[in-house]
Amino acid sequence: MTQKDINIRKQAVFGKNLYPQQPLVLPPLPIIINFLLNDQTSDELLDETTKSSIENLMSSKYIKFYFRFFGKSPTSALQTLSENRGKTNMGMVDASRVVNMLLRGWPVDPIYTASPNPTNECFTETQIISNGNVKRIEDLDRKNIGVERIAMPLSFLTFKNLKEQNISVNKFYIYNNLNSELKDLLNNKIDAIVTRVSVFSNNQTGSKIGYFDSEGYPDYPNFKILTTSNFKVPCKIIFISKLIGSNLKLELENKLMDVTSRPETKELIARGINVASIRKIKSEDWGKIEKLLKDLKNFHLNTFASEIIKSE
Repeated sequence: MTQKDINIRKQAVFGKNLYPQQPLVLPPLPIIINFLLNDQTSDELLDETTKSSIENLMSSKYIKFYFRFFGKSPTSALQTLSENRGKTNMGMVDASRVVNMLLRGWPVDPIYTASPNPTNECFTETQIISNGNVKRIEDLDRKNIGVERIAMPLSFLTFKNLKEQNISVNKFYIYNNLNSELKDLLNNKIDAIVTRVSVFSNNQTGSKIGYFDSEGYPDYPNFKILTTSNFKVPCKIIFISKLIGSNLKLELENKLMDVTSRPETKELIARGINVASIRKIKSEDWGKIEKLLKDLKNFHLNTFASEIIKSE
């Protein structure tokens, strides 16, 4: 009786596979890479011809490259990544969304900054806006405040500043959408809200007060910005998942830099993805953002508010 026969009989008795684990079977080549883009990059900007040209240049014997769009919802980029985990390995999104990805523990490696202007840097900002009843930031102490769920991580910057001024709040409401938040602000259920500031490609910012005005909120003139918190980030981030192998990652980096530097495709990239320049992210710059993320993760909201309410 051979050793193999003995093992098979033991396996039948003990119900355990005694053979060594089989080698991992790799997926067939080419590996599919989906590049995430916000759907604000409309078909008018990134038409089928442009998409096909860039997809062909980024594809190779080992890689099949596709653009994939996610919706305008703040969480949709993360949802798209979740649904396609292992397939969506690359993307370009607003820098603050990469911050949200990192805060949620996604294995993301930021590799390039993509900017409409080579000299531009953007700021991710949050503002506290009152309904007019609170005139000064000091008067916010023990008042009720609201925040959109998507603005939560970056709002901690503002809350940390308030805690340093010995300001804390009574009830802290977390909203799923801006309209519910505004309704409670106008009805004096809350005294102030924390919102993210819109950042445009020309590095100008737009306060949510402009949104109030455009939506026709009657008490818009009474709204008051109490404070603004910001930190500097690259305008957009091109990221690669840490889950892919180092050789494939290097090939993707090289191909992307090659495509964006070619005279015949540079215009396609600039016109299609609103990018004038793509350059490596400096490790020291990203190190500052990682330190900020660490501070945000360590922030405890329950030491800032007496009661936390998740609003419907």
